Amino acid sequence: MTLIELESLSVSGIWALANPVDKKIFISYSNNILSSLSRNISEILDNSHSCRQLIPDYNKLELMILETPIPSNQLKVKSGHYMDHYKDNGWSLYNANPPVKYTVKTLIAKDCKAHVVLVNKRNDKLVVGVFDTIHEADEFTSSAYPNNTVTTIIYSQNSLSKEFLRKKV
Repeated sequence: MTLIELESLSVSGIWALANPVDKKIFISYSNNILSSLSRNISEILDNSHSCRQLIPDYNKLELMILETPIPSNQLKVKSGHYMDHYKDNGWSLYNANPPVKYTVKTLIAKDCKAHVVLVNKRNDKLVVGVFDTIHEADEFTSSAYPNNTVTTIIYSQNSLSKEFLRKKV
């Protein structure tokens, strides 16, 4: 890589160290890929990387930039999507921690509005839409999250949602 190409990695995104010989992959995300990659390679070279399996495989690893740029609030969800994608295609993950996965739920809140909420296994909730009716919430969910699959966080752009999210900030 040239210096200019390396500088182009000073962006947010998803990157991977892939071992195509053994079909194993380490997927990570960062607000600055270059910094994260540099830290990870240094840790592999000095035998201090938390993912011990990467160390003996160092000479088999290839850098892959999976997606850039990505907003900070999307990094975890998108990295989980890529982990699932590679696992579904027969790759093993070096990563010890499972990806963050969200499910889509519609809840009736105290304000009597239908809230479309993303919920993960730790029960963290993220409101992505507020609607007057369940029907409106279902329409948003089916268009933004087909098959209730969350690969990116999409917020409703209706006035109720914007007002709710503005108050939350």
